[in-house]
Amino acid sequence: MIRYIRIYYLFVRNSLQLFLSHRFNFLMGILANTVWTIAQLISLRFLFGKISNFQGWGYPDLILLLGFGQVYVYTTFMVYDVNLSDLPKKIISGSFDRMLTKPINIKFLSSFESVAVAQFIPMVVTVTPLIIYGLMGREALSLISLLLAFFLIILGIIAFYFLALALIGLTFFGVLMVYNASII
Repeated sequence: MIRYIRIYYLFVRNSLQLFLSHRFNFLMGILANTVWTIAQLISLRFLFGKISNFQGWGYPDLILLLGFGQVYVYTTFMVYDVNLSDLPKKIISGSFDRMLTKPINIKFLSSFESVAVAQFIPMVVTVTPLIIYGLMGREALSLISLLLAFFLIILGIIAFYFLALALIGLTFFGVLMVYNASII
């Protein structure tokens, strides 16, 4: 396990170095995610312009839900979604064969080879204010409820990882079938 933690640390370090070499992408990523969050807030404000309560949910409740949802989205994208979504391209181009020659578990390598460190900044810039605003707008929220919410987010990230891994595995066999059908 320690070996894979060290390898993952190297992946994060390499991804961070590559990311910092393109500073314009850094600034544009922050700007794009900030604009996206503001657009979501405007949409929610528009929804609550005429009503004060929607199915028992108030405006601060939905802001808090939006913040938790973005924690989930940014974390999955940062940790494994980029790698798994690129896997069919790697299979077709043949670079997946290079991955098979490495002395590392192929599931680990194909899932965590690169880290989208660009998603960490929007998580701090956009998600933190949403969660703080959502918590301030609520009357009472216990620490246990907040920790339970984050625990459920972590379980959701793990469950979706295994689902995405299974679906990408099916894609692998689908690509092989299409390739074999085109040869015949």
